[in-house]
Amino acid sequence: MRKLTGSASLTWEGRYVRLGPVYTGDVVAVFFPIDTRREVQIIAGVTCNLQIRGNTVVSITPGGENMLLYRRERFPQENAPMVRVKRFVSDQNIIW
Repeated sequence: MRKLTGSASLTWEGRYVRLGPVYTGDVVAVFFPIDTRREVQIIAGVTCNLQIRGNTVVSITPGGENMLLYRRERFPQENAPMVRVKRFVSDQNIIW
């Protein structure tokens, strides 16, 4: 594994990021902020306070009389929950 430090420049191509050359064993981490904002909306005639992270409503008050709405305590945290997964990578090039 090559040891790389510091920041690299990147460019956007539509929805994709171009990083430049990346080699087997390299580790790439891309960080981007997800804003949290508060909005007041009138929903079904009720004034509601919404907390929105990215494009997801993570909390709403009042939360409802019979069932609490948008109780997503895991979303407002700063770091996303990480899950380790195994992926299949073919040893052959696929020509599309």
